[in-house]
Amino acid sequence: MRLRRAAGACGSWRTSFPPDKPWERAAERLRSSFNDHAVESADGLRFSRDQEWLHVRPSGTEPVVRLIAESPSEERTRTLIEHARRALELDR
Repeated sequence: MRLRRAAGACGSWRTSFPPDKPWERAAERLRSSFNDHAVESADGLRFSRDQEWLHVRPSGTEPVVRLIAESPSEERTRTLIEHARRALELDR
């Protein structure tokens, strides 16, 4: 997994992966996995709860899905990314 620190608040990370299935199926898996978070679907899916959020969106120019997360701690941010990776079945 490639993680890199994005500009901005501490605990913000970004990683890209090739999608393994159509976006609609991936979106349903994500909604089920993050059912305790509020969801917005204007540009991909943005899940938020308290002081944390995760934004997952397919790229319009590359065959990848981008995951961007932020929380008060680096550990929790990594947990959000890993939870989304498992939902997307991207660990091989």
